[in-house]
Formats: sequence, structure tokens, C-alpha cells
Amino acid sequence: YFVPWHPAIVVGLIVILYTLSLMGHRYHAALEANEMVWFVQKVLDDLVPAEVMALDSSAGNTIYDNRDFAEAWEKFYREKGEG
Repeated sequence: YFVPWHPAIVVGLIVILYTLSLMGHRYHAALEANEMVWFVQKVLDDLVPAEVMALDSSAGNTIYDNRDFAEAWEKFYREKGEG
């Protein structure tokens, strides 16, 4: 044996040190997550919210079918290509 102590004491110390290490890692991760949240909140406090414009629903140009989209794209390309 390298240590003149009883093996139960050695095992107990190993378990205690391992547990303390895990608790330290967990605490450090929680601390860093808290700091990141604080930083993001501080950065976003200075950001002015922008208004998002609504789409015009009266146009009725919504295309759902792939073939219709391809035809509309070709038509648009021909119109813009001629000008």
C-alpha cells in the first residue's frame, strides 16, 4: 500500500473528493450560465425594438404548388429580362 491508512478511509476520501469536484464543476457551469444571461440582457436593453411590417394580404399572390411557382418564376424572369 502507498498510504498507511485503512482502505475504507481511502475510499471515503476518494468519494468525497470526487463529489466535491462534481459540485465545483456544476457550480462553475451555473455561474457562467448566469453571467451569460446577464450579459445578453444588458446588451438587449440598449436595443430598440423594431416594428415588423405586416404583409399585404389583399394581393393574393401566394403560391403553394411547386409547378405554379416555377411558372410564376419563369414569367417574372421573362418580364424582368426583357426590360
